[in-house]
Amino acid sequence: MQQKLQAPEGRWDLIVCDEAHKMSATVFGAETKYTKRYGLGQVLSTLTRHSLLMTATPHNGKEEDFQLFMALLDGDRFEGHFRDGVRVADVSDLMRRMVRENLLKFDGTPLFPERIAYTVRYRDPAGAGRELAIAMDALSRSTSSARREMLDYASRTMRPSSRLATPWRPPGHSRTNQPRSSPTLQVPGPWMS
Repeated sequence: MQQKLQAPEGRWDLIVCDEAHKMSATVFGAETKYTKRYGLGQVLSTLTRHSLLMTATPHNGKEEDFQLFMALLDGDRFEGHFRDGVRVADVSDLMRRMVRENLLKFDGTPLFPERIAYTVRYRDPAGAGRELAIAMDALSRSTSSARREMLDYASRTMRPSSRLATPWRPPGHSRTNQPRSSPTLQVPGPWMS
């Protein structure tokens, strides 16, 4: 594919890439990791003067990654390693933020209908919300208890010195010393009969 892209007749007026955030590069400390898609973006940027990278998530929260992404559009301006606090990318001439509420048809009418959000009020029949809160609290406590039991068991079994010093026991003997499993949690409610 790279040979086809680098052929002399392989130049275009415009290249459009949807889901362009997948052409990512990431900075880890002093090292930069480039994905294969980022490499493709670099090759494509040499084949045209006009690129349209479309994405709903151009920024992953890390300024250095964002500047690497913007280097696909303007390698001269965003070249080199980002240093925190030294420069902030001014991309106002490269990016257009389009929200669906502002999109218009060719005749100037809105492309999408207006969104109207409102809260629907309803009565809590027979205190079902309270019962749900009790059930969620009990589930949370049982999950925490199960996590503590698992960590306790792991800490007991991961001590190699004590495991090696344990005398041999016949099969099945250890089962009698195991703690009983916790009973199944049952929260009373109208759904139980």
